[in-house]
Amino acid sequence: MKSMKSMIRFPLFLITGLCVAPLLWAKSADLILYNGKIFTSDPSRPFAQAVAVLRDRILAVGADQEVARYANANTRRIDLKQKLVIPGINDSHTHFAPMPPVVNLGLWPDGAPPPDPTFDEVKAAIVTVLSMQTPPAGTWLYADVGGRVFADPSATRLALDQVAPNHPIELRGWAGHGSIINSAAIRALQLTERESDPAGGWYERDAGGNLTGVLHGMASFGLRSCLAAAVDENVGAAQIRAVAQQAAALGITSIQNMSGLPPNKMVRILNRAGLPIRWREIPVPGTMQKCPALDVPPLPIVVPQGNVKLSGVKYILDGTPVERMAFMHERYLDVPASHFGRLYFTPGEMGRRLFVNVLSFPQPLLHVAGEATADQLLSLAERNPLSSLFRLLRPRIEHGDFLGTGDYQVLRRLRAVVVQNPTHFNIADVFMQRYGPVKTAHAQPLKSLLREGIPIALGSDGFLHPYINLLLASVHPINPAEAISREEALRAYTSGSAYAEFAEREKGTIAAGKLADLAVLSGDVLTLPLPPPPPAPPLQWFGIHSVLTMVGGAIVHQTPGLN
Repeated sequence: MKSMKSMIRFPLFLITGLCVAPLLWAKSADLILYNGKIFTSDPSRPFAQAVAVLRDRILAVGADQEVARYANANTRRIDLKQKLVIPGINDSHTHFAPMPPVVNLGLWPDGAPPPDPTFDEVKAAIVTVLSMQTPPAGTWLYADVGGRVFADPSATRLALDQVAPNHPIELRGWAGHGSIINSAAIRALQLTERESDPAGGWYERDAGGNLTGVLHGMASFGLRSCLAAAVDENVGAAQIRAVAQQAAALGITSIQNMSGLPPNKMVRILNRAGLPIRWREIPVPGTMQKCPALDVPPLPIVVPQGNVKLSGVKYILDGTPVERMAFMHERYLDVPASHFGRLYFTPGEMGRRLFVNVLSFPQPLLHVAGEATADQLLSLAERNPLSSLFRLLRPRIEHGDFLGTGDYQVLRRLRAVVVQNPTHFNIADVFMQRYGPVKTAHAQPLKSLLREGIPIALGSDGFLHPYINLLLASVHPINPAEAISREEALRAYTSGSAYAEFAEREKGTIAAGKLADLAVLSGDVLTLPLPPPPPAPPLQWFGIHSVLTMVGGAIVHQTPGLN
């Protein structure tokens, strides 16, 4: 009789399109979400009405009546009331790390456009903060700044010393690349006046060879990593747990993070945090080269626990357009000197690292912003004697702001994934100033990559709000011709990001047998009206959040009203 039922059900499966996990026909669901608009992220079957969950997996997806057959007296049912359900967002590019106590100068309020103050405005803010708060000597002062400060030759340690001689200061490029520090910071980091440059970065120097306080590449990243590594691990765990809780409230169920901390240190913090979401930590080699001695032994290896995993390796090959360090073929238009940006590594060193990476076999994540950097990297990767093995690693190009038609064939041969960050699409004025209208018209490809069959994924790389990023990907303020549809953007943020971490068989779509990682949203981001043109803020989009977030079948976030 049981086999006869299976024979009857099988053709019904073909007729109705009900998706049911193999070997689970006779199972009953723990939870059924019904009467919803379920976006599966599977282009062949993009929408459904209901989903059934058994333990940590999706049992069935389909129409309400079909999925209802998997209920019994113990099954919990939630009426979605036509709300949109999506696979959990997988933020494929973040840089969260523990933060030491700092006094923020407040130049970049939450939700505001990226800051670009003058250096005089920064100094005035320092004077104001020190007069109002009087933080103890030795307390770090911090501010995000833009290209105007980095282009100002007076923005040096000596000028900062005049307004804050007793407090270490970091002025950080808001894109995360480049810092300007004062003498108190140099002392706190135990750097010497003739400090040698770290691999993958450098210190700017005056005519006498002394540090000016301007740091680039790994010199800048190392500063942050040194400070983060000194934070008490319990404090760091609480900070990371707060990030994960914020992510869950937005429907983010996976984060792929590059903290820059020693892997053992960060894994200990993550294990201690007890995270409600999945967290992939990706090591960034070289960040600790200039740190004062820290008790972070590389052995024994700390094993990731729970939702934590450690994999991949991140190489930062050049800077960004913000501080004018994306390496270009043509000079920057908004500075008087013949400045083209700069590679963080020589081509020879870059090739050596690629070769060693293939031998050690982690997935390489390659920060590439400028067109000249892309050309160097792709040429080296193709000439690598182990290029056939390199393809198996599914290399990732992080950003790829100036990838062009000549690169697409190489990217396909390398089986590369491009990870874009739509937050960066909102700085059209910066691109126009740096590169002019012709080059800007070909910047930050998205639609072209999809058309050429190159996999894409999305990550925040800053402002942790996936639906603002989804909006920016679908309008693309810098290059509207490269905008993609909201469904395409949502797929890039879910199944695309899962593919970017070799996890497409486990998550990224709402399908039978996959992990039950999903989010029920407060609004329908697939039909929500577009906001008025800038500078009007997209207020409706800022308010989108998750009313129910599930990770592995467990509800890790829920707001009242969805029963």
